[in-house]
Amino acid sequence: MNDPPRAVGRTPQVRLDRKPEESPTDAVLRAAQRAGVDPLSVTPMARVVDTEALDRLLSERHDPDPQTTLVVELWDHRFAVTPSTVAVYETGDDTAGA
Repeated sequence: MNDPPRAVGRTPQVRLDRKPEESPTDAVLRAAQRAGVDPLSVTPMARVVDTEALDRLLSERHDPDPQTTLVVELWDHRFAVTPSTVAVYETGDDTAGA
């Protein structure tokens, strides 16, 4: 298991391990819910992120490098997604590199 990188030097609001049967997309949605995002009240993830590409890139079926990390801003949060974990950071008023 790898720890996701710390986004902008912060501790994640939520950090979870992806379940073996769970797709990376489903893990992001589960992490978002734990961070207080209501998936029914926000723009659907598939309109912002190519979820098929996300799943292909980070699916363990394709044996990705465990250091691979995709960082995406979605629903006022920053998600750091690795093949085995998802970390969620509030973006709030911060700026990259702050």
